[in-house]
Amino acid sequence: MDTLNIAFVCYEAFLSGGISIYTRELVSRLASSGHSVALFSPPPHPGLETQISPAVRLESVPVPTLPLTSAAAFGARLPFTLHGAERKNGRFDIIHSNTYGTTFLPRFMTRGLRITTVHHLGTSSANSMKLGFLRRVRHPSAEYGPAIVLEGLSLRRADHLIAISEFTRNDILGKYTSIPAPRVSVIYHGATPRAVMAVAAETDRSKNLWGIENDKRVLLYVGRLEERKGISFLLRAFSSIVRETRTKLLLVGPGEPRPYQIQARSLSIDGDVIFAGRVDERVLNAAYSLSTALVHPAAIEGFGLAIADAVASGIPVVSTRAGAIPEIVRDGIDGYLVSYGDTLAFADAIRNVLGSRTSLRNQLTRNEDSRFSWEKTCRETLALYERLMNPDSSS
Repeated sequence: MDTLNIAFVCYEAFLSGGISIYTRELVSRLASSGHSVALFSPPPHPGLETQISPAVRLESVPVPTLPLTSAAAFGARLPFTLHGAERKNGRFDIIHSNTYGTTFLPRFMTRGLRITTVHHLGTSSANSMKLGFLRRVRHPSAEYGPAIVLEGLSLRRADHLIAISEFTRNDILGKYTSIPAPRVSVIYHGATPRAVMAVAAETDRSKNLWGIENDKRVLLYVGRLEERKGISFLLRAFSSIVRETRTKLLLVGPGEPRPYQIQARSLSIDGDVIFAGRVDERVLNAAYSLSTALVHPAAIEGFGLAIADAVASGIPVVSTRAGAIPEIVRDGIDGYLVSYGDTLAFADAIRNVLGSRTSLRNQLTRNEDSRFSWEKTCRETLALYERLMNPDSSS
């Protein structure tokens, strides 16, 4: 393949979450493959370790710090920043973004092939939580807020869509019937064996910080604290098994903890629930190394990076059958799957995974699961670029 000039557009590149991880892992590998890669994003906060390859050229799109204005400002300023970069460094062959990223980028300003990665649909997120119109409007910065109106426009304007799971692909084709099926490809995310990568000193420090005793087992949740992720459901299930299993529930991720702290107190489990908040990569790896099992009670999930990382680490999973999760977790092999909202079944699954933890870990080791790797994600993405750039050569 000839060297490609690739623009990657990501508003969330230096925030926390799956989209930022996907962006970091993909652009670094694309650049390491010998291609010219420019990342268009708001500038990182001073002192932040971006963990992006120095071979990637950072093209900062300045945004204001006022609430609810930065995303709109990013979309408005992106066309001029990208056009200026093309004048300096040549025309981009590929303009790759996540949902919404290039919605307001006019066709006449750049001729590069438009590719959009869809992690999940905002419409499906809102429907999974049964949110009415008024609740959506009251959350203007959320993925299911007014920005949802732009979703269809963004997807229809792309030359090609990458869905991160079969579930997401089917969701796109089911909700946006004007998009032809050949225009949507599935390329899974990769996985990171975080427990294997943990540093002993950081693990010990985190264990002391969180007050985890040596004889306690740890149920780990990784993700944003929000209802789409099923936190209330998880707390109810945990409350029914905490005493008999001598476990701690460790919640790692951004979001507002107060409603869930109140719920934990009302269930009399606040002493056994740890709200760790947003953590860096070293602490996240330590959290995985401390965990007995990963719990993921989501109402909907486009992929589930935390789950894939757990499976790659040999950590059993208790999760729902929501969205793409059954594509990652093989029930009875990688862990156990139950229906969303079934508190008793989720609690029983935790009991089972704690009781069969050793055999499940052995099964995971024997399988040497290699379904998900960032190298594979990059390789398949490059193959898609080549096919789209040279449609006549593929048959």
